[in-house]
Amino acid sequence: MFAAGFGHAEVVRVLLAAGARKDACDDVSGHTALMRASINGHAKVAEFLLEARAQVNLCDKELGTPLIFAASLCHAPVVQLLLAAGANPNLSDSYNLTSLMQAAINDHAPVVQLLLEAGAVVDALDNWGRTALMGAAISGHAQVVQLLLDAGAQKDLRDGDGRTALMLATDAGQDEVRRLLEPN
Repeated sequence: MFAAGFGHAEVVRVLLAAGARKDACDDVSGHTALMRASINGHAKVAEFLLEARAQVNLCDKELGTPLIFAASLCHAPVVQLLLAAGANPNLSDSYNLTSLMQAAINDHAPVVQLLLEAGAVVDALDNWGRTALMGAAISGHAQVVQLLLDAGAQKDLRDGDGRTALMLATDAGQDEVRRLLEPN
């Protein structure tokens, strides 16, 4: 697991060949080697683990998955590998944040595009009733907002406090995003 987290691809390859348990979990976090590789953006390590058939949709103790971690940290090459290996783009963590929401909140447009192409649900709701569009809007991520709108994100949905993406962007002073969300 440590070799995976530090990106030591050759060590991981040798350990896997020697029969190392590819899906062993850390006792504290529940992280697997694939999760550690995903968190740190180590695509070659992730590739070796996936070739060894590491389980791509395992969750840690907070329900985080390798894809959620890679998406939130903008590791596009790892996201591509995980999706190609069958990662579910619609799994969510303990806050009901999906990989798309994480990528949108963190302004990772290339990852948002990959997830949308993989069938991520654009209007999924987190524990606060917020969507990826709302997260991108409040943070002022205009390019991501446009990608989500182009993918059919609903502008008029309201979060748990009754606010739309437009209201959130306006309250946060995100003028460029506000203009994208205003009715034409």
